[in-house]
Amino acid sequence: MENLLLPEIDYSAPTEFNLKTYSYWSLKNDALEEYRYIENIFSPEEIQQIIKIGWAYSKDDSRTADGRGFSDKRKSRNSWIPPSSLTEWIYVRIQEAVFEVNKHFDFDLHSMENLQFTEYHSDYSGFYTKHIDKFPNPATPNSHRKLSFSVQLSDPSTYEDGELVIHNGSELIANKRMGTFNAFPSYTLHEVRPVKQGVRYSLVGWCSGPRFK
Repeated sequence: MENLLLPEIDYSAPTEFNLKTYSYWSLKNDALEEYRYIENIFSPEEIQQIIKIGWAYSKDDSRTADGRGFSDKRKSRNSWIPPSSLTEWIYVRIQEAVFEVNKHFDFDLHSMENLQFTEYHSDYSGFYTKHIDKFPNPATPNSHRKLSFSVQLSDPSTYEDGELVIHNGSELIANKRMGTFNAFPSYTLHEVRPVKQGVRYSLVGWCSGPRFK
């Protein structure tokens, strides 16, 4: 932060004389890139195991914040993968990726929600319109979503379209390589475009911390 050089002001002069001699205080702020990724956090064999685990849990129509299932805002199906002795290795690997990308974001994080295994299928043109993940009034006090992530579980050659698009002044298509951990701030506008052929699987999650200051 720096104080800019101020012009000389004659405080004894009439007010009208000083109207054009104003200055301002500059809050120096480096631009924060709104996206980070790490490739190959899971092997193809591990991804197949994650998909099997995802399907083993109860599946339902994905819901938006207002509680609606299939709608003009979102069409997908998902299950929830909780931490357990069966899934600990998944959480540990993702935690390592979170710590790595957070060297850039430098968010104060203290927890991760249950992982969401998500299916976007061409049978129903799976999609999710533009939205943010951060809730203005979270159910758990002092637990605000800060970092969102999506792990690519499908080979991009097996489906058409269905890109995760991050809007940060321009349209940025997230890395589609299978096994890639894509991360961005939870206040960032993003969407999943309709899948036209095949099926796209992803592993989605959110890390929380105290309210932004």
